[in-house]
Amino acid sequence: MPIAPRALISPQPTSAPDALAAGMVALDELLAPIEDATDKEEITIEDEAEEEEEPLKVAHDPKLPSAADVESHRCSHIPYRSWCKWCKMGRGRGDSHSASSASTIPVVGADYFFITKDSVAKRSELLYPVTAEGEVELENDRKTGSVIKCLAVRDTSTKCLFGHVVPCKGADEEDYVANLVVDDIKWLGHTEIIVKGDNEPALQTLIARTLEVARVKATDIKKITTEAPPAYDSQSNGGIETGVRLIRGLFRTVKLCLEARIGHTIPIDHALIPWMLEHVCFLLNVKSRGEDGLTSWARARGRSFKQALVGIAECVLYKLPSKGPKSMPDGNMGARWADAV
Repeated sequence: MPIAPRALISPQPTSAPDALAAGMVALDELLAPIEDATDKEEITIEDEAEEEEEPLKVAHDPKLPSAADVESHRCSHIPYRSWCKWCKMGRGRGDSHSASSASTIPVVGADYFFITKDSVAKRSELLYPVTAEGEVELENDRKTGSVIKCLAVRDTSTKCLFGHVVPCKGADEEDYVANLVVDDIKWLGHTEIIVKGDNEPALQTLIARTLEVARVKATDIKKITTEAPPAYDSQSNGGIETGVRLIRGLFRTVKLCLEARIGHTIPIDHALIPWMLEHVCFLLNVKSRGEDGLTSWARARGRSFKQALVGIAECVLYKLPSKGPKSMPDGNMGARWADAV
């Protein structure tokens, strides 16, 4: 402050103690207004608000073992070791898709698969090349009945599984396939749902159309949306992959057993095949228990399936309804039971 030195200058010579005392008095007079203003201001220091942290999974750091262990492992690379660069490059499967990160909203996965005369397979497992020419060849064989295209639908929360033989890829003009999926979703009884499929264009077209139909037909569903996995990562849609694997095993078992009992091979374009596919999914839902001791049917319906079962293609007698147009086809003196398969 430029006025401070002038205030300390005295017109008369004084001793050093007197000059120091006069200087301190002058300094106190200068600082007094500042101190008064400071006393009048209320200074408040607020603590920072406490912040919550979202727990994140930190990538694993593969610590290297000793040089001797590294050299010993290099001879065979067995077993797999995450710290070995060459094991990682040759056999690494990427980050696991943990169930702990599952959505709180039920996810219904959908995916295509094929039934051939030899197996139940995903598209990548067929012998047709994944090219335009391969798709044409596959489509021609579908038209001749040597390859059947199917759709699997699986709910990740209840583990309910549905399978359908479908006439085409993607959405059809009459919404036949979309209505099949919507009926499956309605049966599950969820009020919020996510429909998920891989990035195949035909499947994404079907899912988009399914959402449109569901918003009209399934009025009990308050929220329905879609989700796609990362590109080229089928493992992130692992729920439906597991469903196709379950269908594959039981369908083959049921078909082989029935063929042995009737003494004939059932061609895949036979009218029984669509019924057999849905029957296999039904058996998985009502008979297969999970780690919680419940079947998929029990998780969705809140009770176990109690009706009596018979094998597919069994010849039975069934009771005609007691009322309605089909109750007495031969009059009131006719049979009350009829033959059926």
